[in-house]
Amino acid sequence: MTLTHPVPEQSPEASLHASIPQPEWMPLDGLIQSWADFAHETTSAAGLFAASAAFAALACESSALAAYLDAEDYHSRHGASWSHHIQASQRETLTQLSTACQHWIEVELWLSRCTLVHDFADGQVPDLVHGLGGHEMYLFRLFLRVLEEAATESGEPLRVLVGHLAVRDCCAVRDLEVGP
Repeated sequence: MTLTHPVPEQSPEASLHASIPQPEWMPLDGLIQSWADFAHETTSAAGLFAASAAFAALACESSALAAYLDAEDYHSRHGASWSHHIQASQRETLTQLSTACQHWIEVELWLSRCTLVHDFADGQVPDLVHGLGGHEMYLFRLFLRVLEEAATESGEPLRVLVGHLAVRDCCAVRDLEVGP
């Protein structure tokens, strides 16, 4: 005999939040190596511009992680939950993640030009294009996670302004202010 217990109903917001996995910071070594391989093999200006934008995006992601870890370290050493230092580090994290998204969008444009000139560098362009969308989604979810953490730390309600954005501008943040 199997006993079943009624499952409490969740609000649509709670069920949506539960269904979206919270991303963790991922190591960038493999991605860096893939782009280094592509940069070494490419023969076109578009390929080199794509690699350059990719490295700029990876640098921003590394910088975002450093700022994030700085905020965590400061919090663990000083116990301050919403100090000026933590606010600045979280703002820097979000700014760098946003800038990384902008660079990845730039990469997409340059890679599309690579496919036009058939600069596939041993088939790497299709592989890089395939992985790019997933990485952009990962960054967007990571951005939302850090934003949610910042709002939780502040103890104040998070006000999010929603408007009409082009799909390519989904990660752009300008004049970001996080805090009470």
